[in-house]
Amino acid sequence: MVIIQPMEKNAKQFIGAPTFADDTLLRPSSFLHFAKCADGVLCFHALTKELLLLSPAEAALLTETHAAGDAAIRPFAEKHYFVEQAQDETKLADEFYAFLRLFVNRDEYFSAYRIFTTMDCNARCYYCYEMGRPRISMTQETAEKVVRFILRTKKEKKNGISLAWFGGEPLYNAEVINYITRRLSEERVTFASTMVTNGYLMRGENLINAKERWHLRRVQISLDGTEEVYNRSKAYIYKEGNPYRIVMENIDGLLDAGISVSIRLNVSAQNLQNLSLLIDELVARFGGKKGFFIYTHLLFDTDRKKFTGDDDAQLLQAKNMTALEEKLQANRLLGVHMLEDAHKITKCMADSPHAVIILPNGKLGKCEHYSEDHFIGDVENGITDRAQFLEFAASGKTPEMCGGCSFYPICNRLKLCPDEPLVCGKADKFLRQNRIERQMLKAYEKYKKAAK
Repeated sequence: MVIIQPMEKNAKQFIGAPTFADDTLLRPSSFLHFAKCADGVLCFHALTKELLLLSPAEAALLTETHAAGDAAIRPFAEKHYFVEQAQDETKLADEFYAFLRLFVNRDEYFSAYRIFTTMDCNARCYYCYEMGRPRISMTQETAEKVVRFILRTKKEKKNGISLAWFGGEPLYNAEVINYITRRLSEERVTFASTMVTNGYLMRGENLINAKERWHLRRVQISLDGTEEVYNRSKAYIYKEGNPYRIVMENIDGLLDAGISVSIRLNVSAQNLQNLSLLIDELVARFGGKKGFFIYTHLLFDTDRKKFTGDDDAQLLQAKNMTALEEKLQANRLLGVHMLEDAHKITKCMADSPHAVIILPNGKLGKCEHYSEDHFIGDVENGITDRAQFLEFAASGKTPEMCGGCSFYPICNRLKLCPDEPLVCGKADKFLRQNRIERQMLKAYEKYKKAAK
């Protein structure tokens, strides 16, 4: 047994070292994940965050029940890789997270602001979740109120506050970005920003401002396929020019300006083969460029809230998407998150006490999917609905539905999240397992590199 990543200190403090009578029958923990590697078998404990390198014989021990007095399993039992047969690990995980939440800073301030400059857009994507919503844009008057709200509520961290520009298409109202960033600079506020954009308008003056005035560090751009597929699916409002080529040139411009670009490949049942061709084009054009990464996002054909768990079609889709990810990884373009070495208490802006959404009309929210309801206040009066604010942090996990799941300690499903299914289907579990194995292998490669 070799410790690649040690047990997280809070978990070690809370759970402690168990003691068992020698004749107690122990079973492997439900929270173990395994991944084969060239040097043996990696084992990750989702609750304690410990990652071990095991021999095949040691790994085999962790798949069977044993008496606590068995000397071979004692080092593992002491670290919670084995538990008593009747141990309610779901309850233990819930109690541990309740313990961690005691230390969350609940002071009323914000350090992250996601600002919708407009709900309007220059594209007409068939899958857009904002389709049919009013296409309102932020006025300069509202933008000034946004600035004053930020000045009243901000708490600057080491690198200042974080601004994230969103829409609609945020560059369709770039004047508001110019105004807000200029005013914040006048007030000597330190900030950095990111943006979710289709990239079409990221050129000329916008590109110059992005680097010099907006302090833009990273953009996310979605691509749906090669030239013909992309132009058809985006259905831009412009009659002239070639949108695909324009966006490719703008990505070049961003990278040359030192702004990172994260490409999101929208994967559906219809575009799998075309996306493989797109990856070839992206590798040829951007492979090796600093700050360029790609990740995949699965577009299901049905309402995810209606999943029953019997989703063989989605499972096939997920497996096909994984094949794309393997191709990206082989070309060193896949953005792989590091394996968690500490417990993440919040999932996203929705359940973070220090993040807020600002809509074009000045309304405040907690999730970009809710632009017409579930408001928590406005930029003039601040938070006026504390109950709604707290509801966004409510968990969507239940012991009845999720008990015994190996992902339970690292799954942060939120009750109001429209992206989360009510029931985790085969596709969800397959993708989670695939990604955690990839993270385990990445953590081991990092360990080996540091040991040289």
